[in-house]
Amino acid sequence: MKIYRLRLERVIWTVGNDATVKADFIKRRSYKKQTPQPNLFFQNLYRRDFSTMKRLRSEDHTGQLNNETRMEREERFRADWYTDE
Repeated sequence: MKIYRLRLERVIWTVGNDATVKADFIKRRSYKKQTPQPNLFFQNLYRRDFSTMKRLRSEDHTGQLNNETRMEREERFRADWYTDE
C-alpha cells in the first residue's frame, strides 16, 4: 500500500471571487465537458460565525469509566449548555 503525504509548504491558499473554480489539473481529462462550480455548502460554512453557536466538548465514553464520571458526561452532553467550571 502506498502512502502519500502532502507537503504543507507547497499548499498555496488564495482568495477566490466566490463565482468561479479553477479546474482540477488531475480530473481535467475525465470531466472535460463539465464546468466546476463553487461549493456553496463550504462557502456558507466558512462564513459562519461560530462564536454564537453551542460549544462542543469531546471526551471518552467507554466501559472503563466509573459510573459517576459516565453519568456526569452524559448529563453534560444532554444539557443545552455547559460551563468549564
